[in-house]
Amino acid sequence: MISIVAQRYAQALYHLTVEADDRQSGQTVQAFVRLLKKRQLLIKLEMIIDAFRQYAHGEDVKRRLTLTAARPLSQETQECLAAHEPRMRQATEIIDPNLIGGLIIKDGSTIIDGSVKRQCQELQRHLCK
Repeated sequence: MISIVAQRYAQALYHLTVEADDRQSGQTVQAFVRLLKKRQLLIKLEMIIDAFRQYAHGEDVKRRLTLTAARPLSQETQECLAAHEPRMRQATEIIDPNLIGGLIIKDGSTIIDGSVKRQCQELQRHLCK
């Protein structure tokens, strides 16, 4: 699974190099690697390269977001989500009555679980320690 950090760095590198010539791309990649070294992220380089390949081949653009909620999202909530991520406008909305509330956002292999159900499970896990 590719981390969100690796995806963000890969996307940034893609946008910095997509329209650059070979010389500019080379310089950009060198500066990028120096930045990763400075931030002690060279350990994630393989993951960033994989994320870069996926993004560069358009898999990220083709992928659709999935929103899972306990009930249909209000227009206000949809607009708020779309303001942060424009692809939310085309997201597939799934209603799961097993959720108490909150929202689960799935983007490829990345899942952001903001459901009340998960929060209750986390609370139970902490209390049972």
